[in-house]
Amino acid sequence: MRGRNPVRLDQDREALRARLRGSPYEGVKFPPPREFSSQDAHQAMDTVLRLGRYLYLSGASTRRVEAALVAATAAWGMGGVSFDLSTHSIQCQYAPTTARALHRVQVLSGNPAQQLAGLIALERLAEGVVRGRVGVTEAARRLDVLAAGSAAWPWWVTVLGAALLASMLCLLAGGSVAAALLSPVLAVAVQGAGRILGRGGAPPFFVTACQTVMVTVGAALLPHWGVLSGAGTVSLAAANLILLLPIFQVISSTEDSVLGYSAIAAGRLSTMLVLLGAIVGGAALAAPLISQLDTDLRNTAFRALPFALTLVTSSVGAIGNAVFMGGPPRLIPWAVATALCGACANVLLLREAGMPTALAALCATALMGVLAAAIAPPLRLSARALVLPGLAGAVLPGPDAYRSLLHLGLGLSDAPRYAATVLVIVLCIGLGTTLGALLGDIGYRWTTALTRLHLR
Repeated sequence: MRGRNPVRLDQDREALRARLRGSPYEGVKFPPPREFSSQDAHQAMDTVLRLGRYLYLSGASTRRVEAALVAATAAWGMGGVSFDLSTHSIQCQYAPTTARALHRVQVLSGNPAQQLAGLIALERLAEGVVRGRVGVTEAARRLDVLAAGSAAWPWWVTVLGAALLASMLCLLAGGSVAAALLSPVLAVAVQGAGRILGRGGAPPFFVTACQTVMVTVGAALLPHWGVLSGAGTVSLAAANLILLLPIFQVISSTEDSVLGYSAIAAGRLSTMLVLLGAIVGGAALAAPLISQLDTDLRNTAFRALPFALTLVTSSVGAIGNAVFMGGPPRLIPWAVATALCGACANVLLLREAGMPTALAALCATALMGVLAAAIAPPLRLSARALVLPGLAGAVLPGPDAYRSLLHLGLGLSDAPRYAATVLVIVLCIGLGTTLGALLGDIGYRWTTALTRLHLR
């Protein structure tokens, strides 16, 4: 601290408070900045950039990643640090008052893996760093352990999770018991083919397009062979197409747009549009193959499940999705509770209040976001990890998604209407999740502040 300008120090502290305002680390008291040698500064910068990269690739929000980076360096006593996040890299600059500025870059190679166990562990590590319990060397060691660690479940268990989710989504779309039993078989085949193509180096666009062809053709062949009726076939296809929708990119791009990360939002949005284009292209490619198989598929009527059965299938689907996304066992009951609240709100708003589907989805996901943000800190879980598993069963559109893709591929006149409906609903899910997370964070911070004030 010797030789530090008091005016500069006050400015740095005010800038730090402004950068962390509205984040989970708002109000944390950090130690005063100290001077770092070039070697120590490089080690701290490399460690915090690795933390940011792992958080990003595990599915953390951009806001959470930036807050963790800023707060971690402040907790280690580094002043004059700035970060620049993009869709391809994280850049860090350390500009002390008595030495030459240092610059480091961490490339964000790879796609977000949505491994919920890793996301929870990384957010707990970031919390430990920010609260002053974990130093630079220990943080680097823990990152090595997490990078080399095994998944929360064996691969075959995650496959079973995807199968369970596909079965429940089929029931939610009005499918029969036979369709619900066949839906996991198709899901396992499609997900397995996608994994093989991805490991072979195929770009995500072609992987998704091939998976869409498999779903569309595989589903259309079933009634042609007399295995399923038209309604069962459409429900089975809807369930498997939902598994291909880029829900994570939708939520992340919406959140980044709302919170001002426009460059990253644009990158995520382009990825989302590419994947949606792959689904549409795959459906269009498969259309000539299925147009003569069963013309009744396009006119199938869908029936809604009873209220109690809807809640049961949503809960079981959340269990399957939590396992499929690599969530640890202790996450599952809380993820199910969050999904149950969202499904209950969605059904009541649709059936009792007569609310439009998009608005009901927005309100239901906002409720899920609020609950997740409120209960995640005391449970030492990630709010995003609580919300993501339940979205598919609670609010996602099933029949309309399938109809829009099939009708677009067949060139029917009502295809744009279905497609626009699905797009609006999915965007409302992203907006509702973001709104709920913001409201939940605000409520938790206010509650914590009032509790501390009362204890004093």
